[in-house]
Amino acid sequence: MMLARAIPAVCAGLPIALVAACGSTADQAASDGGAFVLAVTDDTQNLDPHGPASSVGLVIQTSRLLYDPLVNVAADGAVLPGIAQTWTESGSAVTFTLRDDVTCSDGTPMTAAIVKDNLDYVLDPANESAVRGIRVPADAVVSADDAHTLTVSTSAPSEFLLAQLSGLGIVCPGGLGDRTTLVRGADGTGPYTISEAVPGSEYRLTRRDGYAWGPDGEPGGPLPESLVVRIVENESTTANLLLDGEVDAAEIRGPDRERLNAAGLTPIAFREPVGQVWFNQRAGRLFEDEALRVAVLQSMDLDEAARVATRGTGVTSQGLLSEPLVCGGVDPSAALPGHDPAAAEAVLAGRPLAVTLMYPTSLGSDVKAAIELVAAGLGDAGIATTLKPVTDAQLGPTLFETGDWDIFWGKTDVQIPTQLLPYVSGAEPPDGSNFAGVDNATMDAFAESMGSGDTCAAWNEAELALYDAASVVPLADVEVPIFANGASFEVIGTQGGLIVPTSIRVE
Repeated sequence: MMLARAIPAVCAGLPIALVAACGSTADQAASDGGAFVLAVTDDTQNLDPHGPASSVGLVIQTSRLLYDPLVNVAADGAVLPGIAQTWTESGSAVTFTLRDDVTCSDGTPMTAAIVKDNLDYVLDPANESAVRGIRVPADAVVSADDAHTLTVSTSAPSEFLLAQLSGLGIVCPGGLGDRTTLVRGADGTGPYTISEAVPGSEYRLTRRDGYAWGPDGEPGGPLPESLVVRIVENESTTANLLLDGEVDAAEIRGPDRERLNAAGLTPIAFREPVGQVWFNQRAGRLFEDEALRVAVLQSMDLDEAARVATRGTGVTSQGLLSEPLVCGGVDPSAALPGHDPAAAEAVLAGRPLAVTLMYPTSLGSDVKAAIELVAAGLGDAGIATTLKPVTDAQLGPTLFETGDWDIFWGKTDVQIPTQLLPYVSGAEPPDGSNFAGVDNATMDAFAESMGSGDTCAAWNEAELALYDAASVVPLADVEVPIFANGASFEVIGTQGGLIVPTSIRVE
C-alpha cells in the first residue's frame, strides 16, 4: 500500500466509474440494502484517522466509511460539500460554513468548535499525528468564529489550501476525549459505525439511519445494512472467495485477475504508481553520498523492473504526484541517470557494499518479482542485497522510527505539492516526516517561497532537482483492477482505489 505514515486521501483521481453487478451466490437481503464484504490484504494497528504510522490502505478506506471531512474533492477536481456546506477562499485562509444537520453517531451535533478541536489536535507536535503537515498545514491557525463558522489560515498564501484540508476525517467529542477508543473503534459522523473488530480477521460495520450529508447528499437507494472489511492476505484465496460469492469486492494485482476476467467478473481499473525507489540519505547512512546513489541507480535496470512489475502494461510515470495532475506533471527521465553498468562499476569498483532493500508485501507478487530482479542486478554489480519484506503495519515504524533500511521500494499517492513536501524537505523523524533525510536546496527553496510567484513551475523545478540528485526515482504507473461480484459501487482512483461509501449497492 502507501507510505505508512498515513498519507491521507484527497478523494480525487481518475474519472469515477461504476462496477457492474455480476451476480453473486451470497445470501443477501436486497430489501434492506443487504451486506457488503470488502477484502483487503493487511490489517492495521490503529484505526485512528489522526493517529501515528499504521496500515494506511485500511485506515483511509475505513475513514471514508466512518468519518466525514469538511469537504470532498471529486474525480474532476471539483470541491463538494461535506460537513461544510459552503466556503470562501482568500489566499491564505479558507472560511467554512458548516451544515446544521450533521450529527455524530451518538447524536451529538457537529459544531465548528469540534472541528477546531480536531485540527488543533493534529497541529500539536506532541500528538505526533501522521497527517500534520500533510492534511493540515503545519503552520495553520484555526478559529471557530461561531457555532457553524470555521476559519483556517496559514502564514503564506497557498493555492492548494482547500484541497489539502479536504479528506481529513473529523472525530466526534467522545473520541477526542479518549483516543484509545479509536484504535479498534470509531466516533464519527460517517454513514457507518463499527460494531465489531477482530484484529487480523475482520471489521464489522453497521449502517447509520438518517445519514444524508455524503458527497452526493442523501443516498439514492439502500446502502448495505452491514459492511464487513475482511482481512485476506493471499490473493489467490481472495480470488476464490470472489468467484464463490463470499466476497463482494477486492483489489487483485497479480495473475489471478486473468481467471476472474475469464469468469466474467467486471473490474474497474484505477491508475496508480507501481512504485518509487527511495534512498535513505540520513546522516551516517550509506546513501548520504550522492555519487553512490547515482552509481547504484546506474546498476539497476529499472525499465525492465517496471516492465515486470506491470506485466508489460505500465505507462510512463508523470512524476511523484498522482492524478489529477494539478501542476501538469514532469518527465523524470530527463533528469535521472539511465541504466549504465560501466559507469556504475567505475564508482563501485573495490568498494564492497551491503544494502537492505525494503518493500511492503501488499504491493503484490508482480512487484515482488520486479524487486527480486533489481536485487539480482545489484548482486551482479557486487552489491550484497538483503530483501526486507514488511507488512503495511510494520512499514511506518521502520520508515519513521527505526530507520533500518537503505533502499525502499514504495509509493506515495499524493495529489498536491503541499502533501508531498514534508516527505522531501524539512525535519527528519521524530520531529518531521522527511523519512529519507532528503536535503535538496532547490526543494527547500520551494518550501520557503511557496505561495509567491508561479507555484506549479517552482514545484516542477524542485521535483526534477530530486531526480537529478538521485534522491527518489518514480518507476511507472499501472492500472489496478478492483473486481466486484454481486455488488456495484463507484471508485475514485487514488489512494489505493477508494470506494465511495454512498455509492455501494448489493444485489
